This record gives sequence, C-alpha cells and structure tokens, in this order.
Amino acid sequence: MEEGLAGFRTTTGFRRDFPSRFLEPVPLSELVTRPTSRLVCRADGHAPATVLGTAARLLTGTGGEWTSQRDCWLDVGPAGVSKATGVAVVADALGVPFADVLAIGDGDNDLELFRRVGRSVAMGQASCAVRATATYVTGSVHDDGAAAALNRWFG
Repeated sequence: MEEGLAGFRTTTGFRRDFPSRFLEPVPLSELVTRPTSRLVCRADGHAPATVLGTAARLLTGTGGEWTSQRDCWLDVGPAGVSKATGVAVVADALGVPFADVLAIGDGDNDLELFRRVGRSVAMGQASCAVRATATYVTGSVHDDGAAAALNRWFG
C-alpha cells in the first residue's frame, strides 16, 4: 500500500521489482489495519483480464475502484479518486486550465487523465489503448522517454 510520499509499505513476499521507495515490510494482519489512498496487489503469472475478473468478483460493492495495467498487477483505490481528479484539484488550486496541462503516463489508470488534459504523452512501453489515447508517444522508460517529452515542451 502507498503511504503518501513516504513510499510503499508491503508484506514480505511482495516483489519489489520496480523503482520506488519501499518501507520496512509488515505482516498482512498489520497492513490491513492502516488507511491508504492506494493498494497494489500482485498475482504473478496471471493476465490482466484474470486479475480484473477476480477483482470484480471480490471487490464489487465495496466502494472501491480498480484497474490492472500490466501482467499480475492490480491498483485499488477509493471510488471517484483517480489521477484525473487529483490533477484537477491541483490545476484548479493553481488556476491552470486543464487544456494547459501536460500529463505523462504508461498505464490504464492514466486513460481518464489523458482524455481530460490538453496534452498527453504515453511512454513507449504503454499498452496500445494508452498509446492510442495519448496525443504524443515518447520513448520507453528505459530510453528516458519522459525526459525527452519534457524537453520537447519545456526545453
């Protein structure tokens, strides 16, 4: 689970094979007692459609929303909270119209945001749906695609 800006709190068996800030692992019994804005679940070796089907069976009616953007990965969060709603709050506070917002992403959880902002950039490793929704596609994370996209608009 994500603990604000501090990083990810995980159980011992959670694979930490992506770049992030990880906190000390805790037992599942402790993890489920903590409030969070985002819960990440993994079911290694299962396709997104399988993960989404299981999530729908287990989570429908709980008030949460979920997406799966890559093999074995499930993001769970509160209903009505997304990257798009978060960016809307920040843009509104800064007085920036959504038409002037640039968003960069690579997952299905970026689709709603991409549909609302003025410019959207899909990372090279993004799914076909994400690349098709974006106004621009850049290189992959391994090719410094985000840096190239930022350089394109901000020099």
